[in-house]
Amino acid sequence: MQRNVRAGGVRLTALCPGDVRTESNARAGIADSTTPAWRRLSEERLVREALRDLGRGRVVSVPSRRYRAIGWILCHAPRRLALELARDFSVIDQYT
Repeated sequence: MQRNVRAGGVRLTALCPGDVRTESNARAGIADSTTPAWRRLSEERLVREALRDLGRGRVVSVPSRRYRAIGWILCHAPRRLALELARDFSVIDQYT
């Protein structure tokens, strides 16, 4: 697929941002205090790194070393451990 997209002159990047500091949480009624500050990216950093990855022709953009490391760990950890770790990094618990 990657060759087909490039052959047609289309540039495509899937953005996997992680937790980003935006107004969306406040509008949704989600308290910022439920997510540790160290886990959140600024909007500026997200956009800067995503555009950099797009310019480099990357198909997937994960705009933080921290989130790339978490993704690597989750992909290589035993399934049961990966599920527990993923639950720790999930925002789903905020709604339950």
